[in-house]
Amino acid sequence: MKGIENMAYGIVNYGCYVPRLRLKADEYARAWNGARASVSERAVADFDEDVLTMARESSKDALRGMDASALDVVSLASTSFPYAYRTNAGTLTTALGARDDVFCGEYAQSTRAGTEALIMTLSFLKAWDLQMGLVAAADSPRARVTDSPDSGYGSASASLVLGEEGLLAKIEGYACSVTEHLSGIFQPPDEPYVEDLGLTTYMREAVQGVLKSAVSRLLAKLGRKPADYDYVVCPEVQRAPRALLGMGFDWDQMAPVLVADRVGHAGACSPLLGLAAALDLAQPGARILVASIAFGAGSDALSIEVTEQGMERLPRLTPQLEDKEYVDYLTYLKIRQEMR
Repeated sequence: MKGIENMAYGIVNYGCYVPRLRLKADEYARAWNGARASVSERAVADFDEDVLTMARESSKDALRGMDASALDVVSLASTSFPYAYRTNAGTLTTALGARDDVFCGEYAQSTRAGTEALIMTLSFLKAWDLQMGLVAAADSPRARVTDSPDSGYGSASASLVLGEEGLLAKIEGYACSVTEHLSGIFQPPDEPYVEDLGLTTYMREAVQGVLKSAVSRLLAKLGRKPADYDYVVCPEVQRAPRALLGMGFDWDQMAPVLVADRVGHAGACSPLLGLAAALDLAQPGARILVASIAFGAGSDALSIEVTEQGMERLPRLTPQLEDKEYVDYLTYLKIRQEMR
């Protein structure tokens, strides 16, 4: 079976955008009588920020020094698109100054939409012998402020430029796993909020099972073992890192690229944001494993090797993690328009 393995395409460059506004866990606890937040702090999209504005910022960052008119494909992934009945990716394409004949696609509905967009864009480039594509994953998931999941949701965007020349990193291969499970975490149609039914044990077993299956298939396909990877980007939900520890991966492979505790759980963006954290740190020859999950349940796993043949690389995510302004909980509620 043909796939993206051994293709000449890979990552040419990457970019990120993390909103400057942050909400600390202790501010959440103060507002909710000591309730514990699931992350130490999270990025908050301001009044004038949404998936499209964040995707534009991270994509401009990824395209620095390049001409957007060279793009043949633009893919946008999110679970929180601002519009349900229009081409959100088309708005991004126009905002970037890309040609009007590019193929633009959208990937939604699940937290693995970012890796889905990456795999599909690479495959599209290969199938049609195209030159360059852009993948942007931007998200700002939202729960009711009275529900505990809201304490961990954050906003961010990460973008990758994919192509054939001057590769920063090559995609060595991918594997997927999908199985039918009741999703205890979901967003009803035409509703703005994510719902959590509280099926903790059931969801944890489903997510960990499909994650381990995808990663095991990737290792078997490439003839690799856990120790072959320098960085492991892992879903930071449902104790997924613990599941990978049980497979032989080491905490030192995961800890440097865990970002949720500083940004929040950013939905479909999270795997690509973790990849950006790894690319900030990785030296030539380093291998990165990126895994995603979707409730319901599915998982993608990709193997990436840093080549550093392209342009000079400077950290893209790390500076943005430090550039922040804290807000109080009342301001947070006003930004969300929960009160006026």
